[in-house]
Amino acid sequence: MARLFNKILCPIDLDGSAPCALELAATTARALGAEVHVLHVIPMPLPAEGAPIFVEVCREQAELARAAVAELAKEHLSDVPNETRVEVGDPGSGVVAAARQWPADLVVMATHGRKGLARFFLGSVAEFVMRGVSCPVLTAKYFPAEQ
Repeated sequence: MARLFNKILCPIDLDGSAPCALELAATTARALGAEVHVLHVIPMPLPAEGAPIFVEVCREQAELARAAVAELAKEHLSDVPNETRVEVGDPGSGVVAAARQWPADLVVMATHGRKGLARFFLGSVAEFVMRGVSCPVLTAKYFPAEQ
C-alpha cells in the first residue's frame, strides 16, 4: 500500500519559528516514513543603487542562512531523511515553486497568526502558500516568547 505522504516540504524562517515547524515535520515524517526538505527563502528587496554591493550582501546572508538551516536540520531532523536548501527571492513564491518542482506531498510550516494591521503590512506567507500549492498544508502556530 502506498504511503499518503512521502515528501514533506518544510519552509522555515530564521526568526525563532523554525523549531515548531521542524518538530511537526519530523514527527509526521517519522510516523509516515517520509523525507523532509527544508527550505529557507531570503527575502530580496529591490536595490535602488549599488547593485554590486547588494549582491555581495545577499551572498553573505545566504552563507549565514545555509549554516543556520543546516544546524536546525541537524538538531530537529537527525533521525529523518532530510535535505536543506536556501534561496533568495520572494518567500511565498519560492515555497510554491519548490513544492511544485520537487513535488511535495505535504507542506509543513509555522504561522505567526498575525491579525489586523500587522497582517496587512507583513502579509501572510502561509496563506499565500495554501492558495498556491496543490498539496495539503499543515501549519504549526508559533507563539513567540512574551517580552
